[in-house]
Amino acid sequence: MNQLRPAGFLFWLCICLAGSTWIPCAIAGLTSAPAEVSSILESGGFRGLHSAKEVPADVLKICFPNGAPADPGKPWNPTDVVQDASLPFSRVIWLATDGTHWLFAWEHGGIAFSTGFMMVSKMEGTLPTVIWDAGVAEKPLNTFQEFQEYIRTKGQFADVSSFRP
Repeated sequence: MNQLRPAGFLFWLCICLAGSTWIPCAIAGLTSAPAEVSSILESGGFRGLHSAKEVPADVLKICFPNGAPADPGKPWNPTDVVQDASLPFSRVIWLATDGTHWLFAWEHGGIAFSTGFMMVSKMEGTLPTVIWDAGVAEKPLNTFQEFQEYIRTKGQFADVSSFRP
């Protein structure tokens, strides 16, 4: 299980409070799935996607405001030791959509490595809206099926996130 280390958390908190724009920094919305999210998930119709390129750019920008993520299983920079500056610092673990709702499981590298979940809604001709930002997860859920089971049995995640990937 990946958790924020105390020193790493304090570092990120100080940077966020200082207002630096180069650090992903936003407060997550909710820590438990609202009824709307549960009903959307239960309605079915979700299909997995293989690439973030399949997601509308404005939807992707809400979840990853600091740059496009790596696709599932693709190379990225998971630590502060940058091996390749051309690689992103976040990656999609998995993503699913029903055509209107976009559900992301993400991971973000660095001193405060974390994983989390977010659901964004976008109807044709409208701006995307965050329906649910679960923030940092208690544990990574590596597939959409694991996620559905976890929501069905637990319905919640860890405390509010300290940053957005």
